Formats: sequence, structure tokens, C-alpha cells
Amino acid sequence: NIILQNFAWDVEEAVYATKKYSGVAPLDRNFIIKQTNLLRKENPKSTIINIYHWGFEYNLLPMPLDIQFAHDSIDAGADLIIGHHPHVIQPQERYNDKNVFYSLGNFYFGTRRALFQKKFNKNIIQNLCDFGLGVIFDTETNVTDTIMIEYDSVKKQSVFDTVSPNILTDISNVKYEDKNYINKVKYSKENFNPILTTNKIYNTILLSILNFKYFVAKKLKFIKKTNIGKVLFKWGKKK
Repeated sequence: NIILQNFAWDVEEAVYATKKYSGVAPLDRNFIIKQTNLLRKENPKSTIINIYHWGFEYNLLPMPLDIQFAHDSIDAGADLIIGHHPHVIQPQERYNDKNVFYSLGNFYFGTRRALFQKKFNKNIIQNLCDFGLGVIFDTETNVTDTIMIEYDSVKKQSVFDTVSPNILTDISNVKYEDKNYINKVKYSKENFNPILTTNKIYNTILLSILNFKYFVAKKLKFIKKTNIGKVLFKWGKKK
């Protein structure tokens, strides 16, 4: 009675499956809406949970694009939306009596965990990467609950946090297309990535620029490994 759909976005380090190679199910928004709607019609009594690898790293608030997509997913038939990837806990939302968790933060991160020590200087809580959110879903009652998890940098292990600060906020009924909200997203983010809105043309332009930056960064990383690159980068640091 539980249907899980798990999709990932290629813009954020996911590799799509092809006819010849294994990979993830693509986070193609139009396809997912159609697929969810079809599953709902074929399984009217089932619980549909959509899990999305989306958003940009270190965004403290979900982008307008993701909020709209979460709403569209629920309208199409999803009962619960769980998002992950930004490495920080993002707000939750209640939409049409359904729960949306935009980012689990570092709920579970088995490798290189100690490297995620980014400080958020604009916030009261600076070590936000030390926290993760666990979503507890009761398959018999369909009741959803949460639990906070914190990384103990001294013991180097994750522990259940019973006295956690107020990290998980609620943005139910937020006017996500409003300029005030978009400005909040821009102010709180800790990266150079764009803020994607509900404007498709605007998003296409921004993603094209972002992909070019990724391309340049990849080439520079390759050059840095060469002998000439090592000399140039060493010289650049001196300057």
C-alpha cells in the first residue's frame, strides 16, 4: 500500500540512467507529475511518497521553483514529499493537508562527514551542517513525525538530539512568488548558485550560466593537476 518514487536532478551531481548505463531516475518535473497522477488513478487507496534530490547546497530556504513543484506533486496525487541534497535542514510545509519536508540536511552522511563544517555567519546557529532531520512515517496510521539528529564532532558520530534548537521552521502558506520571499532566499544562501523562480525562461538563462560555470570549474580542476597548472596556481597564490 506504500508507493515510493525516488528522483534526482542532474544539475546537482546526479547521473541519469540510460539504455546502456545504470543511473538515477531523472527529476523531470513534467514526467513526474504525469507519473504521479497515473499512479494515483491506478492505486486510489495507496500512499504515494515522492523523494526528491533537488535544490542547491547550503540554501537555507527552498527556491520558488521547488515549492511550486512540491505543490504540483501533491495536486497530482502524492501524499508526502521528502527532499534532500542541500546539506542543511530547510523548512517544512503543510499543503492541502499533506506534509512537505524540503531538505533533511545531513540526516545520514557516511563518508567525509567531518569535512562538512561550513559556518553560516548570517544565522544565530552557525554549525547548521551538523544537524539532520529524520522523517518518521507510520505506515498503519499515515501519521508523520520528525526527529532531530546532530553530529558530535568530538565523538565523530551522529546522535539523536533531544534538546535541539529551533532549526525546523514552517513556511505553510508562504507567498513564494513574492519578491520579499525571493530576497530572503538570496540573503540566506551560502553559495554562488542562482535562485530559480516559477519563470521558465528566466530559469533557463540562469541554468545555462550555471552550467558554463561548472564547465569552467571542471576544466580548471583538470589543469590544476598538470605540472604547468601547479606552477601557474602557485604563482597566482603569491600574487
